[in-house]
Amino acid sequence: MKAAFRQCRILKTDIEETTLALACQAIVDQALAQRACAASNLTSHPVTANMADSISEFLVSTARKADSLPSGGGFVCLANVHMLMEAYDSKQFNELLSRAFMVLADGKPLAVGQKLLGFSHGEQIRGYSLFQALIAVAAEQGLRVGFYGGQDDTVLRTIITGITAAHPKLQVCYQYAPPYRPLTAGEDFEQQKRIADAHLDLLFVGLGCPKQELWMDQHPDITAVQIGVGAVFDFVAGHKSQAPVWMQDWGLEWLFRWWQEPKRLTGRYLRHNPRFIFYFISQWFQHKMGKSTR
Repeated sequence: MKAAFRQCRILKTDIEETTLALACQAIVDQALAQRACAASNLTSHPVTANMADSISEFLVSTARKADSLPSGGGFVCLANVHMLMEAYDSKQFNELLSRAFMVLADGKPLAVGQKLLGFSHGEQIRGYSLFQALIAVAAEQGLRVGFYGGQDDTVLRTIITGITAAHPKLQVCYQYAPPYRPLTAGEDFEQQKRIADAHLDLLFVGLGCPKQELWMDQHPDITAVQIGVGAVFDFVAGHKSQAPVWMQDWGLEWLFRWWQEPKRLTGRYLRHNPRFIFYFISQWFQHKMGKSTR
């Protein structure tokens, strides 16, 4: 399931050529289509009390069947250099990204890269900006939203308190901060049931790359559109500061984050950034020579 945008391939990954407004509208349209499909399906396939006798039976009863039930809402990835290099190094992860509803250029280098490769109508779509835009539309149109991820319940409560104060009509119907370990099968089933019972339209997933992308791909039956927002939860909660606007405009947000978290990011940046520059310059030269990079 893919959004209907032209795609620019950077290294091995296809990035949507779009704008913040168009991406936001595509996500909302997908969510509303899933809601209409689910409502139609509930009318023709009523759920009985016996179907929810246990978590396992619930999952069986709500499993998506191609001939009768709607597929999941799909997931959205906000790509930066780190994500593209993870995809470059892992065929499996790159295939996962190809299954996404949309892969957007969150990082400034990717937005600039699109333009250098001739895709002039795309723009940088920062995760924080997309989050705020979707929250505003959700409040206005009555979409049901949920949050999965974050450091702990306190972070989620801080986020929800802040955004509901700014958007009193927002319907927050689900929240869960998973522990720092893999969930057991029973715990995962329980959360899937809670998500299904909440009838979400949008589910924001903040686990960090590549963990959140793996989680979204492993839960294709969730009817909500899932958006992997990475560190956005920390920004919204005020636990991390965003780079000054001038640094964002000049593509130096990575430098600001490096200054904030040198121990965590030094190894990643040294491993990924020089290789990305080398591989992209090679791709750009091939593009200028008229050679396909696909």
